Amino acid sequence: MKKRLWNGCVFLFFVLLAALNGCQRAAPAPKLTPVTVQLAWTHQAQFAGFYAAEQNGYYAAEGLAVTFVEGGPGLDVIQAALSGTAQFSIAAADVFLIARSEGKPVSAIAVIYRRSPRVYMALAGSGITRPQDFVGKTISVNAPARVPFEAMMKRIGIQPDKYTLVDSTSDLTSFYSGEVQVR
Repeated sequence: MKKRLWNGCVFLFFVLLAALNGCQRAAPAPKLTPVTVQLAWTHQAQFAGFYAAEQNGYYAAEGLAVTFVEGGPGLDVIQAALSGTAQFSIAAADVFLIARSEGKPVSAIAVIYRRSPRVYMALAGSGITRPQDFVGKTISVNAPARVPFEAMMKRIGIQPDKYTLVDSTSDLTSFYSGEVQVR
């Protein structure tokens, strides 16, 4: 009987030990480092990957508390990073390359598109169906679109004196939509 009582006490001891082990305080959540990301435009689907990563806790798992700041017309996303109002900015490759060519100390850390998603459109009745058809035309291009447009034309062998570019930056809607107008 003493052996049975002893075995029962030992069993009860281990049960209580296991129960007490489960009652330990949880480790405090690690302090998250605040990070601000300046978006190139207003909140929309193009930033869905960033929002999904935040919602699924991927940033928190890396110790980051991320805040997304909307962009919009007239906002210089490169300046937002340079001034320190944001630690990261989302910028089109051409905007980034222009900043680098101006000597601004910025670095690219990720490239989302393997190829540029920029497209050029013209009215169906214009007769323009390919970039070679821009010869002899006046083309309204926003400032960030100028560099890739000129690179495309150079790549297909069309010299700048074969077309006329005008700046569309006075029209902020076309400036930020990446629109190119052909006249």
